[in-house]
Amino acid sequence: MVYYNTIQYVGIRVSKNLAIKLRRNQILEYKIAGFTNQKIAEKLNVSPSVVSSDIKASLQALEDSTSKNVEKMRVLTNARLENLLVPYYMKATAINDIGEFEGDIESAEFSRKILNDIRQLWGADLKKQDINIDARNQTVVWDKDESPNDLLEDKIKKYIARNNRTNTDKASTESN
Repeated sequence: MVYYNTIQYVGIRVSKNLAIKLRRNQILEYKIAGFTNQKIAEKLNVSPSVVSSDIKASLQALEDSTSKNVEKMRVLTNARLENLLVPYYMKATAINDIGEFEGDIESAEFSRKILNDIRQLWGADLKKQDINIDARNQTVVWDKDESPNDLLEDKIKKYIARNNRTNTDKASTESN
């Protein structure tokens, strides 16, 4: 019996939306118990197509809420990783007062790991792709055959070698 956008449901007057939700819950309970759509339709006095559409709607609502929760978790995790990244990245890319690079190698490695976690979080793990990075007015480009991690390791090794040469040169200058 319909009453101005409300219906009579098992002797209780409820809104149409609530009645549909209750019917969908009953359909899911019967489906979980192993009933066919035809048997569920007979038990609830509805057509089998209503049963099918209610099952699809319930599963879609579940998928939508799950997707929203996953997206919220990704955003939260991303924010946490970015907050963790900032201080280490600043140490890794530090420049002193006279414009010389004073980056910390351990911070650079930790920053690289955090960036890798962020890429994996968003499903953008860049193992072998064309990449163009503009860092402090320097453009670095590598091709598909070269891994970004290999390039970073080469840069770190060159930095360490250059830093060792500079320290050796300073020590020899001071001893003269």
